[in-house]
Amino acid sequence: MTTRLEARATHHGAARPVGRATVDGSAGSRIYLGLALGMSVTVYWGFGYTYFRPLLTGAYPEVPVLVHVHGWSFFLWFLLLPVQAWLIGSGRRRAHVLLGGASVVLAAVMVLTGVLVASVRIDQGLSAAAPDEFTAFWRDFGQLIMFNMVVFVLFYATAIAKRKQPAVHKRMIVLAGAGALPAAIFRVVVGVFGFYWLATPGWVMPAAFFLPAAFVLVG
Repeated sequence: MTTRLEARATHHGAARPVGRATVDGSAGSRIYLGLALGMSVTVYWGFGYTYFRPLLTGAYPEVPVLVHVHGWSFFLWFLLLPVQAWLIGSGRRRAHVLLGGASVVLAAVMVLTGVLVASVRIDQGLSAAAPDEFTAFWRDFGQLIMFNMVVFVLFYATAIAKRKQPAVHKRMIVLAGAGALPAAIFRVVVGVFGFYWLATPGWVMPAAFFLPAAFVLVG
């Protein structure tokens, strides 16, 4: 028996299949857009405490330009993330592909500058005879942060390699995005609970690295 939806498609000469596959595809697009928006909001929420607010009030400490380049390439990548999800979900594939090139450039800058900054900080932390709170933080967690960047690179590189396989590509993008979230989630937890970021309880750092899995589980 022909359903009303199928009959309407036949009447208008539609070539693509309708019904469950179409509904599932639409729902899937909304899910991925929601995940992308959720990750982006998390990034801007977390760094609002330690970057945007201090920067706007003139309280941000003087740091090398490389730190700002790393930060803004990171912020712009996450700004593009929901835009890309919306573009592909609304059928604007050409625009999605064009912006994909900008996403790759931002990711390359983000990782390169991140590795350079982290390498210097880790070296300072490991070589300091009497490390202060800042160098001790990098001594204890710097290698974990570096590993985090490796995870992002692996998932993002796989996403690019599988860009002609949409089902795999979008899943790898979610994994890459989640892999880049621990720094933001750490700041969210610190900001919400009012902790001093260089002297947090022992559970905060593990939580920052495991909570991004919530986005993967929802997906």
